Amino acid sequence: MRSIILILHVSFLVFSLNLSAQDGFKSEEDLKQAANKLFEEEKLVDAEPLFAQLLALYPKDPNYNYKYGACLLATDSDKEKPLKFIEFATSTPGVDPLAFYYLGRTFHLNYNFAQAVKAYSKFKNKASSADKAKYQIERQIEMCKNGNNLLSKINDVQVLDKQVIGESDFYRIYDLKGIDGNIISKPEDFMSKYDKKNGEKSIIYLPKGAKEVYYSSYGNKGEAGRDIFKVVQLGSGKWSDPVNLGSSINTPYDENYAFIHPDGRTLYFASKGHSSMGGYDLFQSTFDNSINDWTAPVNLDFAFSSADDDVLFITDEDKALAFFASNRTNEAGKLTVYKVKVEKKAPDFAIIQGSFIAENNPSAKKAKITVIDKESNQTIGVYETDANGNYQVEIAENGGTYKFNIETTADAPLHTGTVTVPEQSEYAVLGQELRLVGEGDAQQLVIKNIFDGSAKPINTSGPQISSELLRKKASLDVNLNAQEILAIESGNKAIAENINQTSSENTTNREQGSEGSETNLNANNTSSNQTDNTASSNALNASTLSTEIESLTSKLEQQKSESKAAENFAYQDAMRLKSEANNLFSQLEDLKNDNTANEEQITFTEEEAKRFALQSAYALGLAKELESRTDLIDENQQKLNSAKQKVSSNELADADLTFNAVKNTYEKSPTVAEYIQDKKTELQEKVLFTAERFSSISNKKSAFETDKANLENQISALETEKTTANAARKTEIDKQISDYQLDKKDLEYQINTINQQYN
Repeated sequence: MRSIILILHVSFLVFSLNLSAQDGFKSEEDLKQAANKLFEEEKLVDAEPLFAQLLALYPKDPNYNYKYGACLLATDSDKEKPLKFIEFATSTPGVDPLAFYYLGRTFHLNYNFAQAVKAYSKFKNKASSADKAKYQIERQIEMCKNGNNLLSKINDVQVLDKQVIGESDFYRIYDLKGIDGNIISKPEDFMSKYDKKNGEKSIIYLPKGAKEVYYSSYGNKGEAGRDIFKVVQLGSGKWSDPVNLGSSINTPYDENYAFIHPDGRTLYFASKGHSSMGGYDLFQSTFDNSINDWTAPVNLDFAFSSADDDVLFITDEDKALAFFASNRTNEAGKLTVYKVKVEKKAPDFAIIQGSFIAENNPSAKKAKITVIDKESNQTIGVYETDANGNYQVEIAENGGTYKFNIETTADAPLHTGTVTVPEQSEYAVLGQELRLVGEGDAQQLVIKNIFDGSAKPINTSGPQISSELLRKKASLDVNLNAQEILAIESGNKAIAENINQTSSENTTNREQGSEGSETNLNANNTSSNQTDNTASSNALNASTLSTEIESLTSKLEQQKSESKAAENFAYQDAMRLKSEANNLFSQLEDLKNDNTANEEQITFTEEEAKRFALQSAYALGLAKELESRTDLIDENQQKLNSAKQKVSSNELADADLTFNAVKNTYEKSPTVAEYIQDKKTELQEKVLFTAERFSSISNKKSAFETDKANLENQISALETEKTTANAARKTEIDKQISDYQLDKKDLEYQINTINQQYN
């Protein structure tokens, strides 16, 4: 298998190399110089394909390996991928010290803070003073320590939606319904001279009828990076001079993306300072009138904050729902916008830390532990004890019943016990002891569970869960079902509470049903397996088939109901957004014709109109996709009706075949929430591509019209010149006019073609 992966990897690099013949490099030396120059200029996106080509030529060169890895870290959504290249480089004596910085950075982004600190420390010991300052190595180490503290206890974020979009447009898909404000590009009036000089571009949240505005700026000199400032509207309608929020909020590092809540005293912002675990983290502070200052900012914690950049946290008026954006799992140039509940919930996973003890052989510490979900019979994971007999089991569910299979040596018997993990209302490490008692055939497994919160963690500091599980949790997949999302978005708290209550009751029933199953000895698997085999071998008859068809029909009806509800909601939302966009475009035309309108009003209205138009396109596309899904469910319902008729006419084989085909389709189909998520990502790419293409065509048409107008002016000038020219010059003028007329006709053809296609 490893050899196949290596072949595929080499093939990819060779393919990349073959492309280099078209890249315009005259020699290999030119390629090297171009790649290294781009790397020094930190243009890693452009440098990545060049180092891929160099790595194909020199696969064991440590510097090409670490530089290619560094490029991948910046360009690829999989932050684990660079590790093999950079680890290889740092294992080679004499490698550039910068390789250790990128090794640390890779571990850092993958939540392996202990290894990140080790790599950063090696860079610190080897690098020049200038490089240590440039890469802020002390701060990187400090952020890893912050990560250890922040991740000592974690909860789950409740995610309603996530969408990937270009980083220049990410704020356009924030839905600020009910907040009475807008996100806009920072107006020039709020830019300092230093901002303008350095081409600073940022966005601000502008409340409706704002009397105060909070925004980021480099200030007059830029010596402290980006800070957050406030301006107040004066009686004259003008804005006051900006006031720095001071050291309570601002640090020597960057602060940005300020959002002042409608209550006027709660500030959310992003900062690379304070207790950030990496890049921009999200913070909250409250203005305290008693001290006339802001309270110490509080990190919103994992997984609102991550090891990468997390920005622009905006909540609704009730602080119930929020939007924020992050590049934690994105390729270069993209951000993911998350829609979440502000309130977190108990984590949907369990961590069991325990010790393995063999009473008849205390020195035997090695064991393999296979954990299997008792209900689905799916393997959860395979874990091994360390040299001291300690182990850690991670289960990505909050509660459940599991089989623990324990293997010690190849010739030793397999020991099995059952463990019921309780549902946790808050995160805590669970304790356990796996003990083998007796000898020979009489040896048994005894499991002691310490699930009452009294277990002491094996590690006394830092995350108690693996970096792999942290990466999974950081990806923030949608984890609310369609009913919950519709209830929340419609504001129907009664429905939402009912769903939560039902979920809680189901969990309680499941746990009560499992009560008493922790008889943790090596027995009781045979009888259940025999029962399963007997049940599966029963012949299918008309009665059971009819029952199963009715059950599946009911499930399809529920699926259709959810799909139709989401479809109707999407169509209504599309119409609402389209109406908003049309109104804004109409206002825009009025403003352009109004001599008293300022440029800020025009720009703001234009951006808002485009935002609503883009969201309308998303919603309409989604509605059509949901309609297709509903139609497919209709087809499956018709097939089941056909199967019912075949049962009635005793065509059981055909009925069974149709039933199983529909059942297979149903079981493989995603939930409405999952379907919406998949389609939204696909639609964004299509809509953005269409928008970009239309913008390109529109620009092209404008250029054609400008060229045509220039030709007409030149023809007119030549006609004027011709009236006073001599015979020879008149002949030249006639030829020029003839050529220009042909060019003009060609341009008119191009313009007409565009008009026919897009008008």
